[in-house]
Amino acid sequence: MRGVCGETSEAEGKDVGSYSVELGEVEDEGPDDNDLDLNIAISNAYPGYSALVCFEVINTGTISVMGPWPDFDLPSNPPDWLRISHGIVPVQIDPGDSEIFCFWISIYEDLEGGIEPPEGYTYEFQIHMDFVQWNEAVYEVLGPRLEKEFRYTDVNLETCPANLDGLLPTDGGYYIVNATVVNNKVKNTNPGAFFGVIWIIGEGITEIRVVDKYDFHFDVEDGQDGKVRAYIYNIESGCIVKKLKLTEDVHYTIDNTNNVVKVNISLDESLSSNRAVLIYLKFKPSNELIGSSWDSLDKYFENEAEVETNIGSGSASAAIKIVRKKE
Repeated sequence: MRGVCGETSEAEGKDVGSYSVELGEVEDEGPDDNDLDLNIAISNAYPGYSALVCFEVINTGTISVMGPWPDFDLPSNPPDWLRISHGIVPVQIDPGDSEIFCFWISIYEDLEGGIEPPEGYTYEFQIHMDFVQWNEAVYEVLGPRLEKEFRYTDVNLETCPANLDGLLPTDGGYYIVNATVVNNKVKNTNPGAFFGVIWIIGEGITEIRVVDKYDFHFDVEDGQDGKVRAYIYNIESGCIVKKLKLTEDVHYTIDNTNNVVKVNISLDESLSSNRAVLIYLKFKPSNELIGSSWDSLDKYFENEAEVETNIGSGSASAAIKIVRKKE
């Protein structure tokens, strides 16, 4: 396996800023390993500078490989005006074939708050590209990791790190919602509404399709900025990286009659190892719960999410036990 790197002309025909790309050696690799390190340096960059870094990966071996899964080695606090983006997704490269992958590097001109990038800036970073032989690409490598949980409605994601407290209490493996029962009928529940949270983690994910099935006792209703909210979350820093926009990044349908929510998400760059997609659904008690007879009530709320991505599929489930409070 070897990489061939190349440059494109600088924006607007200028010849001031520049970058260099070096294919580095990966330590402790054996003769059959298929990893690449790209060391990239931006020199004398200026506001408005952008460059397209492309490289070709050639499979010089005798076995097909899958990849890459890019892992960015960036400083802990990169400047706000620097953007590095890509649309890389893992693909199979057969012996003798090659694939070209590209990164965009941009220096923003204007930012909110009047922050201006400096002239003549130099920035260095590394990208580690991981490949595996096709017969080693098992579910644990390609498949997404999924979780489903329930939280109170007062989750605050605007802070950094995000406030992800507020899990519903649990008992015996079930989340708990307390129901106030008067004259043997359900008067209200505490909390009156809650969020179901689907966590989706997996390197290389760009497309996500979710089918979330739920019990008829709760309906999906309006939450903050819409019924469905989706975010990209930095697992290491605990901060929200991006709120995905409805109609642009996220499309969804809600069918409370048949108890199904469908969510489709398209990411402009593949998910890295320290990122997760969070999908929030707000559930509120329906008329079939409030006012119903406690004796005839189904005391359990089952919720299951079936997730399909471009790198694999899986499911995650969670259940709520409705517990009677004293009248």
